Amino acid sequence: MPELPEVETMVRGLRMVMEGRRIQSVRVFDPFLLEKVSRRRFEQTLTGKRVRRIWRKGKWVVIELAGGFSAVIQPRMTGGFRASMDGNRPAHSRILFRVDGPHHHVWFCDTRRLGRVALVDEVELAAKLSADHHGPEATDITATELAAALAGTKRPIKAALLDQRVVSGIGNIYADESLFDARIHPERRANQLTAAEVRKLCRSIRRIIRLAISMQGTTMRNYFNVFGEAGSFQDRHRVYGRKDDPCVRCKTPIVRANIDGLLGRSTHYCPTCQRHE
Repeated sequence: MPELPEVETMVRGLRMVMEGRRIQSVRVFDPFLLEKVSRRRFEQTLTGKRVRRIWRKGKWVVIELAGGFSAVIQPRMTGGFRASMDGNRPAHSRILFRVDGPHHHVWFCDTRRLGRVALVDEVELAAKLSADHHGPEATDITATELAAALAGTKRPIKAALLDQRVVSGIGNIYADESLFDARIHPERRANQLTAAEVRKLCRSIRRIIRLAISMQGTTMRNYFNVFGEAGSFQDRHRVYGRKDDPCVRCKTPIVRANIDGLLGRSTHYCPTCQRHE
């Protein structure tokens, strides 16, 4: 958390409050999050700049500024934005952007301080967003692209889907939900899926991700949109977070397990609908 649907929701909210606006000032409360840039340079470079465009690549937020620089923000596990019309500082706020709009204060908050914030020029931005870091977007990946990425790895399919160079934007929640939708066991070898299974998985990924975006993502713990509102896709989870609940298809209890290559991350699946053949 957050994954592509949550980051896309962040970006849509940020566009409403920042895009086309001028950044009047920036204050970095926690320079630990800054990547290869000093607090002073980050604050001075952004101050006075107009925000040309805000967009997303995978699970990264890009705030593109007039003049050629961009702030690239990786929310990672607990990062997110809050916009307000007053100056009340929210909990765990790390950076404040003051803009010349009704929502005068835009805060980047991060409970566990795992997020990263970089200041890059156009050349550095292109390098960051290259195929070395990001595969095709989960919203529109094709079966041909997915098959090519999976053909070269013997990892369990769940582990492969979490590799951002394979599919950009998928994390633990949406990997579990997509694999259930496609009826594929999470421990199947990625390079052993049949062509038909890859096509089905590709359709499931796109459908699940697009549906989650329409519902503003999943709120399980500390994720909320820019305006402090919860997402609702958690109401549509069929396996994730549902250990021991009956499967919505066959009533078999949902299993929560740890699989190879995913140290510290649990996996949810139905042992009947997702057989390990």
